[in-house]
Amino acid sequence: MDKKIVSTTLKLYEPQFDEDEDCYKDINPYKKYERSIISYECKCRAGACFTNSSQYKQHIKTKTHKKFIENYKLFHKELNDLQKLIKQKDIEIEMLKRKVQKLSNYIKEFEEDDDNIFKDCN
Repeated sequence: MDKKIVSTTLKLYEPQFDEDEDCYKDINPYKKYERSIISYECKCRAGACFTNSSQYKQHIKTKTHKKFIENYKLFHKELNDLQKLIKQKDIEIEMLKRKVQKLSNYIKEFEEDDDNIFKDCN
C-alpha cells in the first residue's frame, strides 16, 4: 500500500453580497465535477470546513450556518472590510518604502558624482 502526502490549501469561506436584495448569500465555491484539493473553513462555528461540493451543500443547510448568513452583515462585514483595508494600506506602505529607497539611492549617486566633480577641479 503506497502512502502519499497530499497537500491541501485551506481558504476562508465568505458569502457573497447580493446588492439587489441587500443581503449575503451562499455561492458554491466549487465548480461542477471539480476535483479540487481546496478546503474551505467557515466561520459559522469552530472546525466547520468542507472539501467538496456535496459537503458544502450539506454545510449550508445547517441551522448554525443559516443563522450565520442571516447575521453576517451585522457581525462580520465590518471585520472583513477592516482586514481588506489593512491589506490595502500594507501595499501602499510597501510601495512608499520602495519609492523612498529609490530616492535614497538617487541621492547617494548624486552626492558621489558631486564629490567626484570637486576632486577633479582641485
